[in-house]
Amino acid sequence: YYHISRRNANIFTRFISRKNKNYDPRKKTVVTKNERYARASVFALYGVFVCFLFVPGTNYSVKSAVNHAFFESNAKQTDVVCSDSGLQCKTLKKGYGQRPPNKKCSVYVHYEGSLLDGTIFTSTKHLNKAICTKLDSVIPGLAEAIGKMQIGEERQVFIPSHLAYSRNGKLNHDSLVNIPPNTPIIFNVQLCGIQ
Repeated sequence: YYHISRRNANIFTRFISRKNKNYDPRKKTVVTKNERYARASVFALYGVFVCFLFVPGTNYSVKSAVNHAFFESNAKQTDVVCSDSGLQCKTLKKGYGQRPPNKKCSVYVHYEGSLLDGTIFTSTKHLNKAICTKLDSVIPGLAEAIGKMQIGEERQVFIPSHLAYSRNGKLNHDSLVNIPPNTPIIFNVQLCGIQ
């Protein structure tokens, strides 16, 4: 009796256990019809959850075609320079100083990041001074672009998803705009100094 009372006292234990309130050590395990349905529902929801962990975004093929068309069209502009990696840059203001010597150095930059539809997800415009960051701590596309800039130069950088946040995307804690998986982004960045 004590054994059965302990099992009945904890509903969660009864749910995940193979035995239920009808448990009798002299008989085979008894699982009610409702418990079978409940377990099936839990495992089905868990399977859907795991599936979405590995699917890189929704409507991936449609989004991929749209993004590819954007970069293909943007590459035809005369003032846009394309690199072998797929990065595209447009010079907005010419620089006058030196370039970063390597990707381990720290730089001072002003920047504004947005999605292809113009939605801004990060910006330093509200700050009175440039942000100091290491080139090896930013996304690959931004590091590649800044590494080729001179002090004072300002560029608009079109970054494909594989050089941005890839299939992981990014949750922004400083703004309400998140970056979905496999999303290309645009950065307006100005190199203000090198440390």
